[in-house]
Amino acid sequence: MNKDERNYYTTKVSSKFITTLGGQVFLYEWRRKEWLICNPVTGESTTITLPEVEAKDTRRSCYVGYDPINKQFKVLCTTWSYNGEPTTTHRVLTLGSTGKPLWRSIECNINISMHKGAHYVAGDICINGVVYCGDHYVEGSCMMVCFDFCSEKFSFIEIDEGVLHGTLVNYKGSLGVLGKDEYQLELWVLEEDAGNHKWSKSLCVRSRISLFQRIGNYFHILGMTGAGEIVFTTYRQSNRFYIVYYNIERNTSTRVNIQGFQQFKDHPYITSPHTFLDYVENIKLL
Repeated sequence: MNKDERNYYTTKVSSKFITTLGGQVFLYEWRRKEWLICNPVTGESTTITLPEVEAKDTRRSCYVGYDPINKQFKVLCTTWSYNGEPTTTHRVLTLGSTGKPLWRSIECNINISMHKGAHYVAGDICINGVVYCGDHYVEGSCMMVCFDFCSEKFSFIEIDEGVLHGTLVNYKGSLGVLGKDEYQLELWVLEEDAGNHKWSKSLCVRSRISLFQRIGNYFHILGMTGAGEIVFTTYRQSNRFYIVYYNIERNTSTRVNIQGFQQFKDHPYITSPHTFLDYVENIKLL
């Protein structure tokens, strides 16, 4: 990666952003079928070669998370079937371990599949060492797939009709789903009691003023802050780049302008900015 006097690093890769964790940025390098891990503070980078996908009609999905018990960063790599056949492989890699990186096979006897064009709950999110994915079929039913990075075991949660087509968020340490249309926001929170899961509608805000009038047309939900504010971010490159913090309890919003992106407007390799919540700088590369 190359650093210039403006204090940012540039590199040309045919990749898409995945997430940030532990001060690192994870990108998927689709041409070489590998992950690129970058440290924006130091400009260092390294790669992870992903397991091969052998079966047809399958898609590789990878998720990164933190095991708080063993204090380790891990990657889960799976192949999801589009045609209803059982998932071919589940593998886990521990980052930062000594020696040659080793993918370990994880058993799961449940039939997990993904259908093309399916969209049940958007995104995936890792909370307290568990990653949640909301767009899969489990034994023919729409379910949320959960993977615990500590025990390295799968579990499943039923998806209620009320949370369909929402976005997964971390609501004050609990799994939440935000649903929105032009005049309404709904927040659903997953409650757990003795191992039983229940979706509860926590908040519902209706407004006479369109959300698009308040924050703009080309925004999507990025997530929620620790204080419970919704963060909206733009998904279209423009002369102005800003994010909006929306307090769903008070029904108020705060706009924050971000400077420095104007120079990338006509950049041939940059189509839109990517924004990440809760990024913490780290001078070490995983």
